Amino acid sequence: MKRILSLVFIVFTVLSTNASTVFSGGIFSNTTWTLANSPYILNGSVVIFPGKTLTIEPGVVVKVASTSTNNGEQIYLECRGNLIAEGTSNKPISFIPETKPSNAFEQVWYGIRIKGTQGASAKFKNIELNNSYWGISNDAILYDSVRFESCKFSGNNYVFSMGVPLVLTDCEFVDNGVVATLMLQYGSATVNNCTFKRNGACFSTLSNGIEAYNSTFENNINCFLLMSGKFRNCVFKQNETVFQENGNLDIESCEFIQNKFAIKGFAGSTCRFSSFSQNEVAIIAEPGSIIQNNTILNNGVGIVLGGNSWVPAAGFDEVKDNKICYNSLYNIENQTDINWSLAKNCFCSIDSATIDAGIYDGYDNITRGLVNFMVFDSTCVQALQMVEKVQLNGPTGLSKINSAVNFKVYPNPANEYINIQSDVIGNEQFQLYNLQGQLLKSVSSEIGMASFDLTDLNVGIYVIRSSNSVGAIKVQKN
Repeated sequence: MKRILSLVFIVFTVLSTNASTVFSGGIFSNTTWTLANSPYILNGSVVIFPGKTLTIEPGVVVKVASTSTNNGEQIYLECRGNLIAEGTSNKPISFIPETKPSNAFEQVWYGIRIKGTQGASAKFKNIELNNSYWGISNDAILYDSVRFESCKFSGNNYVFSMGVPLVLTDCEFVDNGVVATLMLQYGSATVNNCTFKRNGACFSTLSNGIEAYNSTFENNINCFLLMSGKFRNCVFKQNETVFQENGNLDIESCEFIQNKFAIKGFAGSTCRFSSFSQNEVAIIAEPGSIIQNNTILNNGVGIVLGGNSWVPAAGFDEVKDNKICYNSLYNIENQTDINWSLAKNCFCSIDSATIDAGIYDGYDNITRGLVNFMVFDSTCVQALQMVEKVQLNGPTGLSKINSAVNFKVYPNPANEYINIQSDVIGNEQFQLYNLQGQLLKSVSSEIGMASFDLTDLNVGIYVIRSSNSVGAIKVQKN
C-alpha cells in the first residue's frame, strides 16, 4: 500500500509541474495566478478591470505568444485595476515570449501598460521582463515613487515610459533600446547597485533628473543624455558616450574606463575625486564646469576646454588639483580663445618642454588662447617652476590672440636649423624664446626669409615670434 501511495504522489507531482494555463480576455474579479498552474500562456491581450486585483504568485512564468514587431496588434497586459507581481530571490516572476526570439533585441509583445488615469496601481519585485516594445508604461503622472527591486529587463525597446519617480535597486538592464526616457513633464530615477549593459541608451530627458549610486554601466551606446544628475561610486566602462549634452551634473568618486567619450558636454557641472583611464576623450568641459581632484591618466585627450563663453574666475579655479598625465594626444586641448592658468594641476613631469608638448593652445593654433602651467616634483606636491606664457589679470596681459601669424616655419621638428618664410617683404624681426619667456636669439629679415641655428640649444620646445604679428609658432628641437 505504501508503494502505491508513493507512486500516486509522484504522478501527481509530474502532472502539476507540467501544467500550463492558456489565458486571454478580461479579469472581472479578484484573481490569483498560481505557481501550480504556471506557466500562463497569453494567446491574446489581458485586461484587469477597475477595482479588481490580479495577484501573481512567486515563481510564476507568464509566456506571451509572439506577434510581428510593433504591428499595432501586439499582445499586452493592461492594468485598469491593481496588479501585484512580487516574486522572491529564489522564485522570480517572469514575463517572457512563449518562443525565445532568435534576435535578442526582437520585441514580440507590447508589454505591461498601467492605466493610471483610471486609478490603476501596480507593484513589482523580483520580476523578469523580456522582449517587449513598451516595457512598463503608465498613462498618468504619478508623484509617489514606483519601486523595482531585484528585477531583470532584457531585449525591450523601452523599459520604462512613465512620468513617475522611479526607484531601482539591485536591478539588471541588458540589451534594451532605452531604459527610461521622455519624462518631459515629470519624472526622475534613483538607482542603487544596478547594472546596465549593451543598452542603446540608459536614461534620457528625465525632467527631474537622476541619482545613481554604486552602479555599473558597461558597453552602452549612450548612458545619459540631456539631463541633470548626481553620481557616486559608479563605474563606466567601454561605453560609446557616458554623459552627452547634460547640465548640472554632480559626479564624485566614479571610474571612467575605456569609453570613447567619458564626459561630452559638461556645462555648469562638477566632477571631483574620480578617475579616467584609457578613454579616447576624458572630459570636454564647457562654461561653468568645476573639475577638481581627479586622476586623468593614459587617455587620448585628458581635458578639452570647449565653448567660448567662459568667464574665468579670479585664480582660474575651475580646473585645479587634478593629476593630468600620460594622455597620448594631449593632456589639455584649449578649444577656446580664453587664456588659462592651470597652475594648480600636476602633469607628472619635471620638464617644462615635455609638459607643454602635451598642451594644445595658441602656440599650436592662433585661434586658441594660451595655457600657463606649473611644474611639480614627482610627488605632485612641491611646485618647482611656473611657466607663464601670458600675463593674466595684469595691465599688459593679453585677453585674446586676435591676429594671424604671417610666417611659416620648416622643418618642424628640426635637428639643426629651422627656416622661416614670411609674407612680409621688408624689415621684420624674429625672436626665439624658451617656455620661460626668455629671449634666446633674434634675427632680421628684409626678403621674407630667415633661419635660426638650433645646434647650441637643448632638445625641447621653443617659441618663435614676429615683430609684425601678435601670434606665435611653437617649434620643437630634436
